[in-house]
Amino acid sequence: MKASTVLILILSLLIFDSCKNQPENKITKEKAAPAELESEQNKTSASIEFPIIETNLTPSERKIKIEGVLGKINERLPEFEKKSKSLTLNEVQNTPVDIWYQNGIPIKIEHGVTDDSGEFSGKFTYYLSQGKIWYSEQIYARYLFENDALKYWMDEGWNINEIPSEAMKTRGDDLTRIISYLVDEMKKQQ
Repeated sequence: MKASTVLILILSLLIFDSCKNQPENKITKEKAAPAELESEQNKTSASIEFPIIETNLTPSERKIKIEGVLGKINERLPEFEKKSKSLTLNEVQNTPVDIWYQNGIPIKIEHGVTDDSGEFSGKFTYYLSQGKIWYSEQIYARYLFENDALKYWMDEGWNINEIPSEAMKTRGDDLTRIISYLVDEMKKQQ
């Protein structure tokens, strides 16, 4: 009898242990899946850092730092959702507009620009951090923002222009307004 009692006790412990561990494993697996998904989403946004650009940098150093960020964004554009529409911008109808979204937040915007004959011959590009403008590249100017304000108005050679503060504020507001308009119009058109 002792051997059968020991055998029953061992089987009971094995069954009890198996039942006890099964819910823990199930819970662990259920918790792992959302964490892995969240980790993937954070990896997407965390891998693009928008550095502060110091005033004392040379134009060449400024270019390298900024273009490093732009390169990372542009490399990853295929991962982002892209929406394209033709909109009226600055009274120009059928302006081609492309917006790339990272996790539902705009990260890059491009729109066509007409030349003197009215033909689309160039583009203006805006890069956004957390949905707010960080950098814009236009035909003869580059703009860098910090804390929602235009910090540097640069020429095509990455030199910082000496611009009166009122003109800086006006230009920064204009660029921010254009971005808001494009994002809002893209939403309406969907």
